[in-house]
Amino acid sequence: WQSRPGGAGNVAANLALMGVTPYVLGTIGDDADGASLQQLLADADTHACLLKTLPQTTVKTRIVADGHQLARIDREVRGVLHSSALASVLSVIDHVQAVVISDYAKGFLSPQLAYEILGLSQSRSLPVFVDTKPDNAMWYSGADMYKLNLREALEVLDRLRVLHPAAFDTPLNAAAWAAQSLVPRLLAKAVVVTAGAAGAAYSDGATT
Repeated sequence: WQSRPGGAGNVAANLALMGVTPYVLGTIGDDADGASLQQLLADADTHACLLKTLPQTTVKTRIVADGHQLARIDREVRGVLHSSALASVLSVIDHVQAVVISDYAKGFLSPQLAYEILGLSQSRSLPVFVDTKPDNAMWYSGADMYKLNLREALEVLDRLRVLHPAAFDTPLNAAAWAAQSLVPRLLAKAVVVTAGAAGAAYSDGATT
């Protein structure tokens, strides 16, 4: 049995392994799972600023046998909060050199909070890196870099009514086309689109 930070917590833990000092913002429940997550993040050398505003902490349980996932059980309650979330952003924004947004559409982030974060970051010349679900992609228009998987990237382009070839010869070529197509539409400096085992494509609009 192993417990690990998931979502943005996993991103922060990986950044800490690279020698970065991450500040983690998010929301948890006032429960044993929330306390466990806080301890896991502390053990990973991150600074966790977690709001105890959910009825319960989100927990995803993976059942694995012989290295293969058999099932996943999710326990979560989504919540919407703006003023307290903005206060937590303001409490750390002057202590960081970059902003990484991992938006799993669980309720901590909102269009208004995204707008506030981008404004605060840009006024401080902080680069903003975004990994988001397609539903929320346009919230972060103007971010420095987006990361999406191929399915998500094509979904965003479909929502923007961008026509694309009926078929691509390889997943990597599809990812390259999607990345290049998204840069101007998301007003991003760069977009990375992952294509599973095939690799990933990067585009800054001029080169891919």
